[in-house]
Amino acid sequence: MKVYTRNGDGGQTSLMGEKNVVKDDVRIEANGMLDELNAVLGVVKAAMPESPRKGQIDAIQNQVMRIMGVVAGARMNDMTALTGLTTQLEQDIDAMAVDGKFCFSVPGETLLNAWLHVARARCRTAERRLWTMHARYPVDAAILQFVNRLSDYLFVLAVECEMMCR
Repeated sequence: MKVYTRNGDGGQTSLMGEKNVVKDDVRIEANGMLDELNAVLGVVKAAMPESPRKGQIDAIQNQVMRIMGVVAGARMNDMTALTGLTTQLEQDIDAMAVDGKFCFSVPGETLLNAWLHVARARCRTAERRLWTMHARYPVDAAILQFVNRLSDYLFVLAVECEMMCR
């Protein structure tokens, strides 16, 4: 099997069940942003010391990959893992933001802090693309909630990382 099809040379690609979708189709754009987010999360994971948070980034990446499949046309019949992770992110955000630790920060206190901010920014862009997609191709509310909560989680995690370096 070859990796290339030459179909993209003319600005076309395919999605599950659809051939000849233009490369700037909103679903391709949404998946591209999710792919960028996932790649940056990989850098975050590689830069993180061993901790439960590193395992959580791995779980987040797995859900982002599942969402990419949905955007491409697959079905995600069981949302249990996704909604469970969204709830866990909310709990982690609440735990990290206690005792007045929550504050705005400028990226770059450490390399990990900077990459967390890049991941947060990519997540926000992916969320906007999913909402654009949602106008034409409905996206399950659980997916939209997860991506929204993920950007908040990444922000608070970046702030926590910064606070630990002071």
